[in-house]
Amino acid sequence: MRKILIPLEISPISADILPVIRHLYPAGEVELTLLAVAQPPAETPLVVDAHMMALPPSIYAETIDNETEWVAYRKEITTNLEKVAQDLRRDGYKVYTVLLTGNIIDEIVNFVEKRPFDLLALATYGRTGLRRLVYGSVAEELLRLVSVPLLLVRHQPNNKQTGKIVMPPTEWLPSIAAE
Repeated sequence: MRKILIPLEISPISADILPVIRHLYPAGEVELTLLAVAQPPAETPLVVDAHMMALPPSIYAETIDNETEWVAYRKEITTNLEKVAQDLRRDGYKVYTVLLTGNIIDEIVNFVEKRPFDLLALATYGRTGLRRLVYGSVAEELLRLVSVPLLLVRHQPNNKQTGKIVMPPTEWLPSIAAE
């Protein structure tokens, strides 16, 4: 059974990878691990004014600064992971959930490299140029640091309305999908 790691709760589009995984991998053929990383209080931005999302987080965010907020933040992430896991389990998928604490990139890399995953799958904005420089790219960092194959799906906002999955030509898919 193939083992796929899916980082969620990294960005608002993290769950965009799930319809693609469902499309590519039938329930009985894969074991999914849904991973989230809670950043420690000094590093965790909370959105203050969501309409300002075009600006870097340092401009519109404040940090979690007390234990009550930290506990609530971790509980919300765990609840969100479990909701996604339950939906997948209802469809017959074997699903595990994991919540780690620390730097997002470091925790994902350490987790995936210490376990026998066949694939790391995540959604990406696909930013280029100045926008990538300002916002950074989790996908790009992971691509450089992990040894397992990555399945990256570029966010396509128009698909939310139609519910359709836009699939690339099959020759673009990783070899794991073709086996």
